[in-house]
Amino acid sequence: KAAPGKNAGDFVTTEIMQAGRKTPLVLTQRVLSRDGTTMFVEYELKDGAKSQIYRVRTEGEQVAEVTTVISGVEHASSVAAFDAMMARTI
Repeated sequence: KAAPGKNAGDFVTTEIMQAGRKTPLVLTQRVLSRDGTTMFVEYELKDGAKSQIYRVRTEGEQVAEVTTVISGVEHASSVAAFDAMMARTI
């Protein structure tokens, strides 16, 4: 769960092609802010027209807080839900 870069605004987008899929999954990781070892990173996974967005606060390498964004509004979420989304990219 390492951040794609080290500074606010850094991002990386990865297309993930999986066997049996006609279209790739698209994962974008964007650093929203950083203060010392604390970072907020937004992860967006697009599957065609569907999109899942999680915002993750890390303290060093540890995930400290996870929210999900639905229709532009943040809601409390869990590390397990975030991990489940990321597992789709393997």
